[in-house]
Amino acid sequence: MDDCRFKRFVYQKIAGVPTALGAPHRLELLHLLRRARLVEHVKVGRRVYYSATPMAISLWNAAARAAAAIVGAWRSLTQ
Repeated sequence: MDDCRFKRFVYQKIAGVPTALGAPHRLELLHLLRRARLVEHVKVGRRVYYSATPMAISLWNAAARAAAAIVGAWRSLTQ
């Protein structure tokens, strides 16, 4: 997976769930994520594209490692 696709994947994981809330809530969430520097946007003409920032990607990777450690510990306890 190239860098651009990975950034898009992380962005979808961060902001994908609240899109079901509707446009006003989604825009509010995107604004908060931009202020927290977890999402960046690029404007091309009239379209705006969003992707995850490097900080968001490192947070995502840390969360994935923590989840893997928890699963590993749980498996060792239940065997």
